[in-house]
Amino acid sequence: MAYLNLIHVSGVALLMGAALWIFASVFHPNNHNPNALVDPAWARTQIALLFFYALSGLGVTGLYLRLGEQFGLLGLIGFVLALLGSAFNVATSVDFAYVLPMVAKQTTPPKALNDMMKPGGPIPWALPLSGTYVLFFVPGYILLGIATLTTVALPSLAGWLLIIGIVASVVGVFGSAIFIIRRIGGVVFGIGLAWLGIVLLLA
Repeated sequence: MAYLNLIHVSGVALLMGAALWIFASVFHPNNHNPNALVDPAWARTQIALLFFYALSGLGVTGLYLRLGEQFGLLGLIGFVLALLGSAFNVATSVDFAYVLPMVAKQTTPPKALNDMMKPGGPIPWALPLSGTYVLFFVPGYILLGIATLTTVALPSLAGWLLIIGIVASVVGVFGSAIFIIRRIGGVVFGIGLAWLGIVLLLA
């Protein structure tokens, strides 16, 4: 009974996390806008991401406890990377929500996020922090998505949504004109997570 309760709590965590991720994806200011960091929406979306990363760590733990043997080695690696990525990005979101806007308000003229983080910029330390997202979180969920495709207990479409969504959300960051892809990818990824959360709730 305690085991099932944990699985169900993890399902709720994935559902809540998916809602927060979708909210942040839709309303996140364009990173290439020089005024993005001082936009009130910036702090709100970063706080939403902070809670998302905390909830997603619990959610993927329950997912792995439920289906770890079926996930195999690929799923184990994906789980570890996703868990590490979530943990690292809790700290990143705290800095991005509270520290970066304060620095940006003192920067004249206003600079876009990438200009702030590059070597010689006012916050070069933020680059390795955000790098943990690409090094751990993204490959972790890609591998979990692939593992989902090979597991009969999970809907394969949910795995595809994870893979396509997370890849699109990364691609969309690389240009102001294509930032809409980041938003769409985030929504797709969130739907995939929510689907897996429902599966855990019905376990």
